[in-house]
Amino acid sequence: MTDLLDSSTALDALQQLPLAIVIVHDENIIWVNQQFVNMSGLTHEQLINASPGQFDDKNLTRLFSGAGDVQSYETRTNQIHVLPETISLSGNQQMYVFHDVSQLQKLEDQVRQFTPKDSNTGLYNRRIILENLDSQVTRSRRYGNPLALLRLSISGNEADTAIRMKSVAEQLKDRLRWADCLGTLDESTILIILPETCLEEAKELAAKLVNDRAIASDGCTIQFGITAWQKGDDPARMLKNIEENQDVSTMALFS
Repeated sequence: MTDLLDSSTALDALQQLPLAIVIVHDENIIWVNQQFVNMSGLTHEQLINASPGQFDDKNLTRLFSGAGDVQSYETRTNQIHVLPETISLSGNQQMYVFHDVSQLQKLEDQVRQFTPKDSNTGLYNRRIILENLDSQVTRSRRYGNPLALLRLSISGNEADTAIRMKSVAEQLKDRLRWADCLGTLDESTILIILPETCLEEAKELAAKLVNDRAIASDGCTIQFGITAWQKGDDPARMLKNIEENQDVSTMALFS
């Protein structure tokens, strides 16, 4: 039955697939379908005989080296998420298939939004920690109770930061009171809510954490931000204060 399938029929089928497809021979593009032309924003003539590693658009070049990893790609009209796949063909040819997984990525983001815990650290995610902050600020406004925040920002390469975030989170759980609340603001930032804590007490805690070898940076840089609730502060104002305080030198914690 395969004798009935000629090359033109096969190429027509590839054109009809809802996938962006590129065929490369000896590091030069020899065929692309219309889906890839639309995605790249280049013409058919610009693509044929071009080398995937030599596009002026570095994001486009990156798609050809990131097989197996979801890549974010900016098209002419919007940003999409693409999963590249490489298939070896006969005659020293490679076929690159680009799956548009934008909808799946969107669903994953929505699920993550409604999941209370951060998958890497096990701490509350941004939504939950900010809800807790709002509740504590409301309490301070009503009763005048002291309230302080610590913000730990970890900087390093992506892999090291993720590992360090997880390690620091585990250590913090053992060093804080049951009433304190821990959460992540993003992939490299931990927020600690300290109810019934004044600014000086928060500084003392930060100084102890700075000296704690278990929370030492190990190649990553950890910056501390500190703020305390003052009359008139809302959660947004406190977060702004602590971010502005983020680059304070570690030595200031001991003053």
